[in-house]
Amino acid sequence: MKRATLSYAVRPFGFCKSNVFRIPVHRNTARRAACLLITMALAFSPTMVRAGLLAAWEFNPDDVSGSSVAASRSVVANTTGTLVGDATTAAGFLALDGSGDYLAFGTDVTGLRGLTAMTICAWVRVGDTGTIRRRIVEHDDNYYLWQENGKFCFTIHGPGGAYMVSATSPAVGTWQHVTAIWQLNQSAKLYVNGVSEATINNPTVAMPNTAQHLSFGAQRDNKPTPTPTAYFKGDMDDVAIWDEALTPAQIAALAGRVSGGYSGRATPLELDAFIVARSATRILRTAATVNGLLVSANNAPANVRLYWGENDGGTDTGAWSNVCEFGSSTPGLLATNLTGLSGGTVYHFRFYAEDGASAAYWSAGGSFTTYATIPDDLAGLQLWLTPDSGMYADTGGTTPAEQGSTVERWHDCSGNARHATRTGTAGTLKLDMFGLEGFPSIRFADINNNAYLTVADYTPQDTDNLTVFLVSRSLPQTLNGSAIHPLLTAGPAKHGSGVFTITTMRPDVGGSGNLGFYGRNFNPWPYDGFTSTNQTPNFSDGYGHIMTLTLDAAANAGKGVFTGWYDGAFTQSHVGLTNNPINGPIEIGGSSDGTTCRYAGFIGDVILYDRILTEIERNRIGWYLQSKYGLNGSFVDPLRGWLVSRAATAVTKTSAILNGELLDSDRPVSITLYWGATDGGDDPAAWAHTNVLGTVSARGMFGVPISGLTPGQTLYYRFKSESSHGTAWTATAGTVTPWRDEPSDIADLQLWLRADDGVFADSGVTTATNGAPVVQWNDMSGNARHAARVGNVGNLTYAANTLNGLPTVTVTDREGGDYLNAPTYQVADNDNLTVFVVSRAAPQTLNGSAIHPLVGSGRPASGGGAFCISTMRPNAGGSGNLGFFGRNYNPWPYADFTSANQTPNFGDGLGHVIALQLAGVNTGGNGTFTGYYDGVTTSTRSGKTSNPANGPVEIGGTDYSPSARYAGAFGDVLIYNRALSAEERNRVGWYLQTKYGLAGAYRNPFAVAFGVPALTALAGTSATLAIEVTGGDLPAGVTLHWGETDGGTDNDAWAQASLPVSVSALGTVSITAEGLLPGTIYHARFSGTNSQGIVWADSGTTFVTPGPPVIAIGIPNQLGYTAATLEGALVATSGAPASVWIYWGSTDGGENADAWEHVVALGAKEAGLVWTEVADLAENTTYYYRLFASNSFGGRWTSTSVRFTTAFETPGIKRNGLVLWLRADAGVQHSNGWVYAWADQATDVGGANDAAAVGNSRPLFVPEGIDGRAAIRFDGTDDFLAVPDHDALDLGTGAGKGWTVLTVYLREKSGTQCIVSKGTAGSDTTDWRFFSDDAGVIWGSGPASDTNAWFRVAEPPANQPHLLAATLTQTGETEGTKVFYVNGQPHPSDPYAAKASANDHPMVIGGFAASSGNLGGLVAEVLVFNRVLNEDDLNNAGWYLQQKYDINGAFEYRAPRGTLLQVR
Repeated sequence: MKRATLSYAVRPFGFCKSNVFRIPVHRNTARRAACLLITMALAFSPTMVRAGLLAAWEFNPDDVSGSSVAASRSVVANTTGTLVGDATTAAGFLALDGSGDYLAFGTDVTGLRGLTAMTICAWVRVGDTGTIRRRIVEHDDNYYLWQENGKFCFTIHGPGGAYMVSATSPAVGTWQHVTAIWQLNQSAKLYVNGVSEATINNPTVAMPNTAQHLSFGAQRDNKPTPTPTAYFKGDMDDVAIWDEALTPAQIAALAGRVSGGYSGRATPLELDAFIVARSATRILRTAATVNGLLVSANNAPANVRLYWGENDGGTDTGAWSNVCEFGSSTPGLLATNLTGLSGGTVYHFRFYAEDGASAAYWSAGGSFTTYATIPDDLAGLQLWLTPDSGMYADTGGTTPAEQGSTVERWHDCSGNARHATRTGTAGTLKLDMFGLEGFPSIRFADINNNAYLTVADYTPQDTDNLTVFLVSRSLPQTLNGSAIHPLLTAGPAKHGSGVFTITTMRPDVGGSGNLGFYGRNFNPWPYDGFTSTNQTPNFSDGYGHIMTLTLDAAANAGKGVFTGWYDGAFTQSHVGLTNNPINGPIEIGGSSDGTTCRYAGFIGDVILYDRILTEIERNRIGWYLQSKYGLNGSFVDPLRGWLVSRAATAVTKTSAILNGELLDSDRPVSITLYWGATDGGDDPAAWAHTNVLGTVSARGMFGVPISGLTPGQTLYYRFKSESSHGTAWTATAGTVTPWRDEPSDIADLQLWLRADDGVFADSGVTTATNGAPVVQWNDMSGNARHAARVGNVGNLTYAANTLNGLPTVTVTDREGGDYLNAPTYQVADNDNLTVFVVSRAAPQTLNGSAIHPLVGSGRPASGGGAFCISTMRPNAGGSGNLGFFGRNYNPWPYADFTSANQTPNFGDGLGHVIALQLAGVNTGGNGTFTGYYDGVTTSTRSGKTSNPANGPVEIGGTDYSPSARYAGAFGDVLIYNRALSAEERNRVGWYLQTKYGLAGAYRNPFAVAFGVPALTALAGTSATLAIEVTGGDLPAGVTLHWGETDGGTDNDAWAQASLPVSVSALGTVSITAEGLLPGTIYHARFSGTNSQGIVWADSGTTFVTPGPPVIAIGIPNQLGYTAATLEGALVATSGAPASVWIYWGSTDGGENADAWEHVVALGAKEAGLVWTEVADLAENTTYYYRLFASNSFGGRWTSTSVRFTTAFETPGIKRNGLVLWLRADAGVQHSNGWVYAWADQATDVGGANDAAAVGNSRPLFVPEGIDGRAAIRFDGTDDFLAVPDHDALDLGTGAGKGWTVLTVYLREKSGTQCIVSKGTAGSDTTDWRFFSDDAGVIWGSGPASDTNAWFRVAEPPANQPHLLAATLTQTGETEGTKVFYVNGQPHPSDPYAAKASANDHPMVIGGFAASSGNLGGLVAEVLVFNRVLNEDDLNNAGWYLQQKYDINGAFEYRAPRGTLLQVR
């Protein structure tokens, strides 16, 4: 892959201290900066010569023409190949998907076979690591380089030919360099990442010279039409072949050793130079290592110098400000450590060499940028572990670790000496010099009891705020013993009980794809706080990633709030659940919680601060890590100017101010605005317009006014910054659409205050900036009714970017605080009004006044003024309650707009559009108020006087009381002195809703608007429907959609659609649907398309074509031992009553009436529910039923029959102590299948414990739910059943207590799910509970903190029925034992010492509550005994359930005195 220049702002190595290399120093005293020369520890060939490059393919764009790929350089013929299949070089390398893709050459590449010596190399990024053979380069019957059985391999073809296998395995998603050298009768070696891994001495079999195919990425035979096999899956780059053996130094350069791997490599063409500049490494703020490669010729030494400085002097020695003398140097790697550099500065460098004949050679130029900020520049650094420094192979920290060394100690570079040490001795904990994108890292393995690292001297505390950075690349997780595979944790990782944990998961629940954070008892499942397997990028993609986590320990009443960022992008925030987490030391790659809590992957830098970094600080550290490891991400180089596009302000029909913000820059930058009708990205030539702002020296907002715009035309804009460090663009484009319609277009606008225009920090001269006090807010209605500040407390300020990117005027409810009034505008007695306010409420704090007014006119006491829109004091609902009053109408509480128990309510922290209309006072009446909240009518109230106490309009407060102050943010405030029409009100509401990006019911006034659809004509095969087009831009196209299922607003979900009917005038449109089936239910809906896009009618319609009755099968109801109610539905009758019959019997007669045993004639029925009760059924017997209906058009059967099985008595179960028996085959009552009651079949307490649905969410009765038997299906979302609290169910614990619970369930979804519980989701309030959480099925009683009270066994397979049984035997007041049976297999607990008191909570089935631990699956039976069943009784009860539901279990029938009972 071609690289235009060697320009690097990456590769820093974070030293703990400067000048760590203890080697001789050569200084050029004529120059002003220090050069520390470094002798690289590499072995060089004593016979090194200038390499003979035969051919190299770097896959540069210039090498590719269509499907032809030429060698980037070649001295042999026929080295242009052809891309086959989906093979591509679009990304600058050869990409192959492993299923028919390769690069094909002919059989005539004669110069690359029959050699006596060769070097062959390639960069590869494999797509899998399986056992399958995958060819990298193959010259069939000559030589092969390939991947197989998890290794890299090379061979010379033929019996006895050299054959080598690597020690290193291919790593999915990671660039690895593979090189093979072979010299006949001398030696052969195989290198991976520049390290020799296999050697053959004196290979005696010559390379064949066979006319066979050359292929990259496949194996092809020598047939005229070859058959490809062994396809390579992945990417490859820099494939090259030499006719000589390269030296280890050259191979190291090709492999990017010491310079960042793939991204810092020397390419084959660069290696062919005399001297090569390599990428700089170990970059800090004031130091960097500059690297080069001396190739020379004939192993001859050369005199080498390094020229460097802040300006590129090219090949003019006098133009460089600094020089380092290497002197006479032998061929190999060169390095020098430059010190005394300036932070945040670009440096350039070139190498110069002279050979023995005094010929001069220059390398290409390179550059690097020193960092402006590194981790220890910021206050609060507590821990900094960086793998490029301070790794030791001994516990004393004296022997530096090398490639493959076991890491015993990792020194802290924060200055706090909090070193990490190895915990445990087993497994893999090794330094990998290239594990993270070619940079050093520690490799961890998730084998059982693998070693991990512990920072014993650092234990974050309960009250510590934290910012955590972690760099890691995951490997596939393999252990299933523990759900969590922690990367980094402080305190216990299990159950989230520590301070924080960053973890991935075991393989069977997402593995490293699921990566999350938790702590302080917050313990989500799965752990996808950072990313999950269905997101891009996810943590299993084979690349390195940066995780950032902050913890605000004081927030959430001291329980803390976590916030996560993944590669710089915000992911999620979570609240902690305790202010008292279990503290513990930092652990890395594992946890002391268990031997299977181990992580598989590579870990780079680990950085912790004991405070929450600012956004700018977080970006600076993130950029340091992102650029250091060469990772993808959204962190921005602060040296180039961190710019973002902000929302446009002061938008009119023809003008706007386009805003941006310079978030961070260490020096002045030049900023240019680009804008136009299309997004030109970062290509200046692609933009229609350019405005140069010039030099910006300070961080903050800036804006550019533009004019001459076209109303309604959307524009895009971006900003570009330029500095000595290069250019940077805003990551995303801003958009602005000049208004087609503004509030001022509607007559009688009296006041218009808009926060994005006309806000001043004084009396109308100085425009307010972020955080400035607001002194005057100018009226934009044209009436000059400016609002002025009342008071001088300072609680009234201007805030930029606070309401979806737009500014606001913000006020806090301080006692006697500032507010605004418009002294020249007083609403009159006979003024009808329409008022709009855009606001976002903050929590109200003052309790002195009941009202906290947003806007009003006149004295608000007792509602005496003209009007007031107000929220309330905290002890009366706060900002959740928002209402209006006036003209002596004064409700309590003020919930006319919304109340705290509504959604949305005004306390939700979001912006809302509030509208109030007053009508009927212009004729002297008391008036009628109507409130609208986000476009929805809320309530209508009447005034009580025609003579209100008028006064000027006031905003954010009132002179009524010093406590009558509002806390919140204002966008726009508009007042009209008339009642607007619905269409006008929608226009203003749409303007505000769109401007601030708010949710609401206002519709686009320029989109097609519809009335209500109507069926106007109906025949057997056609129907005509009509709808009125009431508004929108014309012309428009109207389409009718129809089908037997309702497609809603999804065009593709409708079976049929008409051609669009063109509409050029408002009015009614009629469209006929044809080709319909007689006697069929159809759904239909209209859509309209115009300049604003597609709009669907608010509602559709349903009709039935004339024909035979539409009859539907139902679900049997009130199923019991010998009776059932057979139900169905007569859906449509074509306008006349239909006759209905219900056929039933023990066999399914299908649609043959004579084949049924019984029939019940219901006679003529209207549309609706139809049913019959049948009795005298046999117990434990399967029955079927089906419905038939007929009318004058004909008859029709239901589409299917229904099967059900009656209940039966169970002599094997003794009812002594049975306090609850819920069985789905008896006592279930439902409506259309939705269960509302489940009757208790126990007799000891008189069947008192009936279960019932809670609210409107109900589970579904399934007649054949489990093995043909009835069950109840819970949807896993919000439905559950509850049994009211009853003393008989308060089993508790304590002396003499004992109990037994059994249930049959089938799990269909994953996640934490309640099967049956006596208690709530709060585990410490639970009397007893069965639930599942993916990691296992759990039975417990009492507080979760008692590990013996709650214990887990392996979860049996999903989608199969299982029997759970549990017993408690209490041996004392707080002592006892428990046994948990899963399908009859016992799992006893240890003796425990705890007591769970009985509670007054209901017993719940299928969920703890709505949307809390809801079961996705079926429950068929629940039995609860208030005694411990003896062995016989338990076995008989379990055996009954096993037999009934066909569960393969271990319970056995225990027949008393030889009797035999059988479940029928």
